[in-house]
Amino acid sequence: MLSKSMSLHQMNQRIRGISLFAVISLLCLNFAQAQLNPLAAQYFQNLYLASPALAGATSGIHFNAASRSQLTALAGKPLNTSFTLDYGINKVGLGLNYYQDVAGLLSRSKAVISYAYHMPLNYDNSRLHFGLSFGLQNENLNSTAAVGSATDPILFTYNNRDVIMNGDFGIAFTSEKLSIEASLINLNRQTMVENQNSADYATFYAAMSYAIESREWQYRPKLVYRGVRNYKDLFDIGLQVKPLNRQLAFMGVYHSYRSFSLGLNYQVSRSVQLLGVYNTATTAIRNYANGAFEIGLHFDLNKPEYY
Repeated sequence: MLSKSMSLHQMNQRIRGISLFAVISLLCLNFAQAQLNPLAAQYFQNLYLASPALAGATSGIHFNAASRSQLTALAGKPLNTSFTLDYGINKVGLGLNYYQDVAGLLSRSKAVISYAYHMPLNYDNSRLHFGLSFGLQNENLNSTAAVGSATDPILFTYNNRDVIMNGDFGIAFTSEKLSIEASLINLNRQTMVENQNSADYATFYAAMSYAIESREWQYRPKLVYRGVRNYKDLFDIGLQVKPLNRQLAFMGVYHSYRSFSLGLNYQVSRSVQLLGVYNTATTAIRNYANGAFEIGLHFDLNKPEYY
């Protein structure tokens, strides 16, 4: 009778372990989806999100915040949050960039500081930008919210990993109309042997945009090419349209994994901008979620509050 009870206990432990492993695998898929689909704010509103070379690209202090949540009633739905603060003076830019993914029990956060140098060129108010970010990345699983034993070895092993030191490098060219960006992302993780089979973090980012003015409107098409570790390369085709008074801007982005982002940027005052973006779900999770909605805030501390 005792051996039968012990056998039943061991079976329950294995079932809990398998269930927990399945949950972790499913939530890791959500993290991979976050890398496939970055925050829309990085395309037109806050270029520093995509490249450390553009930290402090304009003079003064700038604060940006963005948050995106999936439109689903399921508990533990993915939530992506970002805060950046950057400062530009003369040819130097300094920045602080914090990003967090939360999906169910899993949480991933990254905080970096950035240094950028902006070198003026003698053509069309153009500049060449170089930037480097360095910081820490942490991943953990909320063991207190897990259904099962808090001493489960899977939980202990996952949360007992070291904090990762990581960094990014970026270079960019900007002029009155043309903008070219290129970044190498998660440099340290790419050299770590234990991460070579992972497919849940970005490796590089390249983009080009050009502003076209026609009568009272400005059109800025943008082409983006991105890499994700052990996954096929991705591309995005975007367009921002705004009147020359620049109070209101419309944006749309097509992603190569068959998803769209549609948004509106409203300049409340000279110092405050608001962004709202709806993103359709990727094909991998379309049966489980109705897309996601992102809100963003840009605050320029150097301009007067009102027109």
